[in-house]
Amino acid sequence: TALTFAHRVERALGAALRPEVVRCRIRQDAIVIELDEGALQDLRNVAAQGWHERIAGLARACGLPDAIRFEPYRRGSAFVQDR
Repeated sequence: TALTFAHRVERALGAALRPEVVRCRIRQDAIVIELDEGALQDLRNVAAQGWHERIAGLARACGLPDAIRFEPYRRGSAFVQDR
């Protein structure tokens, strides 16, 4: 399922990169992996292409889009902010 896929991706990246934040967002046309800035930099310093291929393979196996993007983490609108 999509939830299992997202969990697997977040756990794998979490174990490898030790990010402060990792979110796997499933969009209609792509899988978007959001990471904190430090983890994004770490990803650029390692074989990012290997992660693209690994995640795309998992996505295809789950019937999800295999276009993979890595982006900076943005807090979702579900979080209420004090004013």
